[in-house]
Amino acid sequence: MKNNLIAILTIAGFSLITSSPAHAEDLCRAKALRDVSPMSGGGYVIPQGSYVTAVTQYIVDDRTGERMFCSHGGGCYPEYVTVDGRGEMLALELENCAIGPKSADGFYSVEVDRTLNSSAELRFNDIEDQLISFGMALAPADNAARHYVNNPEGECGRLVRNALEGNPEARRTLSASPRICVYTYE
Repeated sequence: MKNNLIAILTIAGFSLITSSPAHAEDLCRAKALRDVSPMSGGGYVIPQGSYVTAVTQYIVDDRTGERMFCSHGGGCYPEYVTVDGRGEMLALELENCAIGPKSADGFYSVEVDRTLNSSAELRFNDIEDQLISFGMALAPADNAARHYVNNPEGECGRLVRNALEGNPEARRTLSASPRICVYTYE
């Protein structure tokens, strides 16, 4: 693995330190089948019909049996919730990915199912992952990938193409997150 990224999650008062290669998993999403709040509590609710995006992990608490999906930068959300005292009901359904094998640290990976994602989504993710492997941080890699996909002949698009073609100077330039690759969302 070229780029191991470390994530520290705090769940129910204890910290979990995990690592994962790049971020193809950021493509993964779980649909809320009912309103669902993060495991850490608080007032934020994912409304029914919305999505938890960038799902990167699935955790089963060995002590309580609780199952949760964790989102890159967004917390962990229960897969099942109790509704009006009627027992456990499915709250989140993984939509375009699959739960992978259990890792040595006891967590399950979430893996992209390439048959359940569009070719455009897969292309963007593959480019973003490659840029991350060159040493770019997540947000700058996302920006540069957007430039490359949306404007391949622009200054940043050409720089990304050169990096993808193996140019070491282009890779070094990208790893410094150049201003030309800041993406403006419209």
